[in-house]
Amino acid sequence: MGWQLGGTVAFGDEFYLEPGIFWMKNNWDLQNLTVSGDTKFKNDISSLRIPIFVGWNVVNRGDDDRNFHIFGGPAAMIVTKVNTESTGLTTDSFNKFIWGINVGAGLSISKIFVDGGYEWGLSNLYKDDPNNVKSRGFWLNAGFRLKFL
Repeated sequence: MGWQLGGTVAFGDEFYLEPGIFWMKNNWDLQNLTVSGDTKFKNDISSLRIPIFVGWNVVNRGDDDRNFHIFGGPAAMIVTKVNTESTGLTTDSFNKFIWGINVGAGLSISKIFVDGGYEWGLSNLYKDDPNNVKSRGFWLNAGFRLKFL
C-alpha cells in the first residue's frame, strides 16, 4: 500500500498523450520462503514515478462532462529513500531506473476522475539480483482535472 502526489498534462482530445511525474511513498512487504521458516521483511520506500501514457477517450461528447477512457504506456521509477526494519536495503540496492508497462481505464465526471490500472515490471528491482525480482501491482488514482486551455 502507498500513496502518491503529483500531476500529469494531457495533450489531445479523443486520443491523447499524458506524461506526468509523481512522488510516491510505498510500503513493500517481502516474503522469503527459501530460508528456514517463513521470513517477512517490511520496507518503507520513497520514489519518483514518471509515466508516459497514451490514451483514448472512448466516451466523450462535447456537451457532456462524463468521460470513460482507456490508456497504457511505460513508467520509470527512481528510488529516492529507503527505510527498512531488517533487510539492510539502501537506495544503492535498487537499480537506477525501474521500468514497468501499464494498462488501465478511468472515469471522469466533471472535474473529478478515478483511474485504475495494473503495472508489470520490465526490469529487475535490485542490482545484482540472481532471483530477477520484478514489481507487479494494481493501482488506483483519484483526483481533479484542471483545464488550462
